Amino acid sequence: MRVVECRFTSTWLYIYSWQLQAPDAKLFDAQGQIVGDHYVGPVWEYKEGSRVVGRELNKIDVAPDSSISWLLVEVVAHKGDGLFSDVRFINRINTHGGLSPVSGCDSNHLGTEKRVAYTADYIFYATRKVSIP
Repeated sequence: MRVVECRFTSTWLYIYSWQLQAPDAKLFDAQGQIVGDHYVGPVWEYKEGSRVVGRELNKIDVAPDSSISWLLVEVVAHKGDGLFSDVRFINRINTHGGLSPVSGCDSNHLGTEKRVAYTADYIFYATRKVSIP
């Protein structure tokens, strides 16, 4: 999920638009089991407590009419000793959905938040080979 908020984005033109607040997503392994969370920061946290904070390096709009961008993220901070300890980069690919609503953001809805569903594959690149148990 992505949390978006209706905001006043231009005082000169009186424009309101949905703006990304934060990701609020569950991370799943190949067997469909929840193994972590992705939330504001942006932070990715594995179930044993290791976590990383990322910074967007690049994005590609593969299907801008139907899906959020693919991303390349550089890890800028680590916490904990575990699976994510040596992660240096993260790719978000194969995105589906996640776009902000096209309507419903005006002066009557200012400050309103909506949750927008999406799916994606996250690839974690580390300095050593790791495998998810």
